[in-house]
Amino acid sequence: MSEKKKTPWHLWVVGIITLLWNAFGGFDYTMTKLNVDWYMEAFTAEQIAYYQSLPQWFVVAWALSIWLSVAGSLLLLMKSRISTLVFVIALFSYGAALSGTFHFHPPPTLTDQDMIISGVILAVLVFECAYSIMMKLRGFLR
Repeated sequence: MSEKKKTPWHLWVVGIITLLWNAFGGFDYTMTKLNVDWYMEAFTAEQIAYYQSLPQWFVVAWALSIWLSVAGSLLLLMKSRISTLVFVIALFSYGAALSGTFHFHPPPTLTDQDMIISGVILAVLVFECAYSIMMKLRGFLR
């Protein structure tokens, strides 16, 4: 008979924090795609035109990276090993979106702050992948 492992406390902390982080990304995506007036007031006319002109492949990559990250966090909290695959696909989707941002469809302005935010998002995605892999290898995800 196998003994059931007790879920480490940090899985809950990581799962909840990453869910909140990723949910904010989902909120940003939704507000931007729906062109919600009060939200879009923070953007210049040039930035709004940029978001409205994004090629479809870019929008798909952006959406996948956001919503798969949310799903990955939920799956992690459910202790599902599928969270690892979902986070990895989200990471690759974000990579596609980043290549679009920096190479194929650059925004009208790209500030140091934009670069830092992109780097932080990438770092969080790498962490989510690594953490879920570690939890899977240690037998905490089923």
